Amino acid sequence: MVSVTTSLPAGTGVDQQGIDAWLAAYGQENSREDVDYLRDACELALGAGGDVFLPSGETRLRHGLSVAEILFGMRLDRETLATAILLGSLTDSTITLEQLEERFGKSVATMVDDLTRIDALTGLSSETKHVDEAEHAENLRRLLLGIAEDVRVVLVVVGERLHLMRIARELPEETRLRLAQETRAIYAPLANRLGIWQVKWELEDLSLRFLNPDDYKRLASQLDGRREEREQFINEVIELLDGEFRKQGIEADISGRPKHIYSIWRKMQRKAVDIEQIFDLRAVRVLVRDIGQCYEVLGIVHGLWKHIPGEFDDYIATPKANMYQSIHTAVIGPEDKTLEVQIRTQDMHHHSELGVAAHWRYKENAKHDADFELRVVWMRQWLELKEGSEYYGDHLEQLDTEMEVTRIYVLTPQSKVVELPKGSTPLDFAYAVHTVGTNAGTGGYGHIGS
Repeated sequence: MVSVTTSLPAGTGVDQQGIDAWLAAYGQENSREDVDYLRDACELALGAGGDVFLPSGETRLRHGLSVAEILFGMRLDRETLATAILLGSLTDSTITLEQLEERFGKSVATMVDDLTRIDALTGLSSETKHVDEAEHAENLRRLLLGIAEDVRVVLVVVGERLHLMRIARELPEETRLRLAQETRAIYAPLANRLGIWQVKWELEDLSLRFLNPDDYKRLASQLDGRREEREQFINEVIELLDGEFRKQGIEADISGRPKHIYSIWRKMQRKAVDIEQIFDLRAVRVLVRDIGQCYEVLGIVHGLWKHIPGEFDDYIATPKANMYQSIHTAVIGPEDKTLEVQIRTQDMHHHSELGVAAHWRYKENAKHDADFELRVVWMRQWLELKEGSEYYGDHLEQLDTEMEVTRIYVLTPQSKVVELPKGSTPLDFAYAVHTVGTNAGTGGYGHIGS
């Protein structure tokens, strides 16, 4: 499990001293102006019901600061952090949307407003049992990706869910299990679509921990070494490979990760095997310039370590049906530990991450919707740029401009999410509810309430 560090004091609330400590930690990497901006958000949030306790057992302001801390770890800007701190502030009758815009700008006001509506919509929907849970989960994911005018709203939603899962052990069992089920079905796949891998892995592991506690404990005990030690192993492999490639004049982008517990469990379930038959507990990915270098790298890897028979796939020579291309091999690496190595070109990698081979599309069996998928691609590209890039503002503005809202969302009396074209009438809604194919459609996305 990921170790969590926080600048917040122990407890369920936060006083002025705790706020100051949190801001001081934030200020170590940010300007005085940014600190003052977030201090103002804390003061407003505290005066707008920040000391009110939520069903999670913590005060609203502590909840917001915890979410902001997660978003800060994702290197997000001060507006996104302020939005997290101000979560729920519009439910206080003394605070208006205009006041938020005046003090923090239009972007923050709009995001807080969107999050208020999202909370109401998802809250209503989660209270109802649905006949087709898979379809309902997909529709909620589409709602969350489509309802927001600003891509950062989705990140706050995911960050809030991660925080709730981190403290879920303190909640009643029924609540904990509901949160875990929703997280596995909706929020982890949402993080996956956006390419927020570390968040996705933690959400999945936490879900498994609560839904299948015996399996989780058994797998955790079987893994040889803590996650930190496995990450150190990967770093040493990357350093070794980088040195070998440089000797051959190959410039490669090498990354790696130890497989997380949920992924191991899911693969064991799917293949009906024990952990000893899972050869990608540790994996590295090598990106090179062209196909010729892919095979050069393969030769170097097999020259360094013994190849495991039956664990080699050449998807470059024979691409998958979705045109995914890569070389996969498994070896007995350093310390006699199994290691998977994936080798592909930069173009192949871009295609696998953002093109028709994107993992979320075939792993979630998601329905094809060209406009919707384009929106996801734009969001992921923006996340890769983030603040600090000279293209950050331009890309966000272009996302807002090109992703024109053409879809709306409606909740039925049974809290089922129905997706409709913008401009639909109540008659269109009634027809959609009683017709097969309710959820077909494309588009940029908006919403209407229940």
